[in-house]
Amino acid sequence: MKQSELLKIIASLTPYQKRKLEMYIIDAFNLNETDKDTRPEICPYCHKKTKMIKKGFKCGKQRYQCKECKHVFTYNSHTITMYSKIERSMFVQIVLDTLSCVPIKQTAADLNLSIPCIFENRHKILCALEKLLTI
Repeated sequence: MKQSELLKIIASLTPYQKRKLEMYIIDAFNLNETDKDTRPEICPYCHKKTKMIKKGFKCGKQRYQCKECKHVFTYNSHTITMYSKIERSMFVQIVLDTLSCVPIKQTAADLNLSIPCIFENRHKILCALEKLLTI
């Protein structure tokens, strides 16, 4: 599914459906924040429920290694918050602006962030929505 098609689908949603979608994305973001201190049960690479061993810290985040596939990852690998360095309130605003089809330049100006930063976060949101809609 192309992102232009996805944006058309978002534009056709009712206000109630948009609010439910916003809450889903924001809940996913909040869930990643609460998962900081818990040991993962399923590997994000091989998707098997196996034993994870601690593998040190990187950038203040606990790293884990899957005993099955030997991949090393952090709690937010393959999630919407991966590599995100912006505050939660800014991320929420980007979600709201994305679902309201606000231009990237306007969102960047409102949040005092760069256009590439807004573009990358909006891209993450749209990819997550695309996965959600194709499941």
